[in-house]
Amino acid sequence: MLLFSTVLSITDELTPEKFIKLVIDWNSGSIHPENIIHGIQWNGERNIRFGTDELWMEIMEYAAEETVAVRYEKKAEDGRIWDSDYVVNFREKKISIQLDRSYADEALITDSSFSTPHFITMLIEQGYLKDDYGLEVLRRPVIVGENDIGWLSGVFKGKKEYRLPVVYVSRKRSGEPAVDVDWLASRLKGAAHVLLADSKKCDKLFSEECNPKVETGGVIGIYYLSSVKRHKTFKNDRYEKRPQLLLEHVVNHVISYAKIQKVDEKYTWNGVRQAVLQERIQQARDERIRMEEERQTALEQGEEAKILANELIASFDEEIRSLEEQADQYRNLAEALQAENIGLRAKMNGLTSLPLLYMGDEKDLYDGEIKDIIQSILIEAKKNVPGDSRRADILEDIIAANGYKGYSAERSKRIKDMFKGYKTMSSTMRRELESMGMVISGDGTHYKVKYYGDDRYSTSISKTASDHREGDNISHQIIKSML
Repeated sequence: MLLFSTVLSITDELTPEKFIKLVIDWNSGSIHPENIIHGIQWNGERNIRFGTDELWMEIMEYAAEETVAVRYEKKAEDGRIWDSDYVVNFREKKISIQLDRSYADEALITDSSFSTPHFITMLIEQGYLKDDYGLEVLRRPVIVGENDIGWLSGVFKGKKEYRLPVVYVSRKRSGEPAVDVDWLASRLKGAAHVLLADSKKCDKLFSEECNPKVETGGVIGIYYLSSVKRHKTFKNDRYEKRPQLLLEHVVNHVISYAKIQKVDEKYTWNGVRQAVLQERIQQARDERIRMEEERQTALEQGEEAKILANELIASFDEEIRSLEEQADQYRNLAEALQAENIGLRAKMNGLTSLPLLYMGDEKDLYDGEIKDIIQSILIEAKKNVPGDSRRADILEDIIAANGYKGYSAERSKRIKDMFKGYKTMSSTMRRELESMGMVISGDGTHYKVKYYGDDRYSTSISKTASDHREGDNISHQIIKSML
């Protein structure tokens, strides 16, 4: 699954040698020792692989397009496979950066968290990234005020567009932003420009001079290319006690936008690999033709020369067959990624059909949560309508078309089983609750439990049950308020 994707313009300072050296430095300088490939000795090679089957890095050059591609892959102990791809086209002066995660058959699928690539920070610090139509690509916010009205007016009115989205953070009445803007800009490095109003006075000023719809009072706005998506607003009032959740929503929206942007195949690892393979196939075919011509001459030179020529032709046939199989493999991968991109694009922009319902501001606490809860409500509702009615047919059609997984029902059963005959919380029970997103803290004679740390969904659990019904009461309260 594609987690992150961006294409950035580079300066002339970034040469193939500096690029490869930077990627190697990125790996050797990782703060996670388990991610480092030891023993890398690079002597200027453009096609080389380092590491093991579980942890490796490969450098590949496609000279015809002046392209150098690097893939770093790690297979974690839980079966998750992480791929970091860096592809630079030195003719067009652009770099593509993608982070992908897939799963081995034995994978234990847990969470979907990840960090935007630190490699972007290194590109910024080394000065290898070009401005985005005059706006620097940074990992910190740009402070804007009265002197910036000229170009800001173009952004707010949709007349001035940057290739990357622009995230505008207004000030609350207290004068503070609604989120940690430095952290927001760091999270969105290479994916968006983050602008912060220099004071709450900017609200009135920008509304009067630029656009009356400009965000005010701590509200956050995202401005996209008008040809793709115009504007998204995130209100802050409902997140007063949960600013981190607001920040995550903004980050997720921008990253989702970045993932649906079409990336030319020549800027992907699979695309470059396929191009290199096709080049090798053509070279092998040309060589085979030459050998076939020599074979005709060898027929006149005796049996020994004939056998040698046949062996050489057979080896070329085997090489061509192997290369074509590899090319087919990467072609299939490219088609699968394209299908995933189309699905993401349709999901975010509604390109294929008009959705039955639109998402609000609530986000999944775990993958598929909201859809599953809605489906479970529809299933319950269907039980209370006449079987031969229009309502029953509509409900049945929607339920059947969406593949109910029963996540919430399964969680409810786990909670009931866990608290059946409850006396006290064991370490095993605590770990299982935490694996379901329960954040548990001690509070005198009770535990305080918050679902995914959200204050809206909390309850208390006595450390020692007072009677045999307490476990049932606890499970009922958890299921009612959280599941």
